Amino acid sequence: MPYTQATILEILRCANVIPVLPRSTTEDVVIDGIRIPKDTIILNMYAEVMKSSYWTEGEKFNPQRFLDNLGQVNTDGSLIGFQFGAGKRMCPGKHMANIQLFLYLQEFYSIFSVKPEVAGVMPEISVMPGLTVSPRPFKLRF
Repeated sequence: MPYTQATILEILRCANVIPVLPRSTTEDVVIDGIRIPKDTIILNMYAEVMKSSYWTEGEKFNPQRFLDNLGQVNTDGSLIGFQFGAGKRMCPGKHMANIQLFLYLQEFYSIFSVKPEVAGVMPEISVMPGLTVSPRPFKLRF
């Protein structure tokens, strides 16, 4: 089950539905030693979380980035959870949504065996940019 949770964390990292919704700081903050002044507007969160400067091979889907050497979920120091907001404006349904995602994914994979359309050839993972982000269509076998 840790791999399921790691998969959910990786989906949430990669699947930022509204990537260009601007954010701004309400006070001076320091993140990873970088000072961000009050009232700074940050436009593209999606580009930030996909950076290879923060993640090893950040552009690739890899749930194992959230697992430690013992196979347990490790989120220490990770830029995760931003999809639900933070602070006073954090989504009140965050925990319920995470539970639902976990139950849905577990149930889905207990019923279906999902394989690429061509055995051994994984579909290309890419997105269609726009106001919202959607995956490009691809085919699978169930």
